[in-house]
Amino acid sequence: VVIAPVLQRIVRDLERQSRRARVSNERVEKLFDDAPHGVALLDPSGSIIRVNISMAVLVGLDPPEMVGHRLADFETPGETRIEDHLGRLLLYRGESLQSECNFRDSGGNDVHVSLSSTIVGDAQMGEIVMVNVVDISDHRRYLDRLAHLADHDVLTGLANRRRFENEL
Repeated sequence: VVIAPVLQRIVRDLERQSRRARVSNERVEKLFDDAPHGVALLDPSGSIIRVNISMAVLVGLDPPEMVGHRLADFETPGETRIEDHLGRLLLYRGESLQSECNFRDSGGNDVHVSLSSTIVGDAQMGEIVMVNVVDISDHRRYLDRLAHLADHDVLTGLANRRRFENEL
């Protein structure tokens, strides 16, 4: 008689905690999937475990198509910036690392991106590399245009006096 109410209370508490954990997990999943910038989870070797929709849109694929590939597979051919980035990240564990590189999307276009990465410990999978990817192509084009305007005449497009003196 005494044990039944105690067991009922324990069961109710466990159900309540389970419900809270499920709601919390759903929130985290929604935040990951709906992030406005690309997010990729990698194993320490650089293979993709999971990506969000924004990351998949950036390279022009569906998220499941990216899983299992190395993140460096999406880099512009001939570059090794992602491999260097991941190598430095694994060398300096516990620190966030930022760098820039170019991705090649499924249409063959280069997308200039900024990578921000950190290593996150996971109880089930060990170490996971979390990479945030932001498309900075427009920003890069703007900076290139400003650099061009600083050295060239707006009307003719020819080198201006500043550029001429530097070249001389």
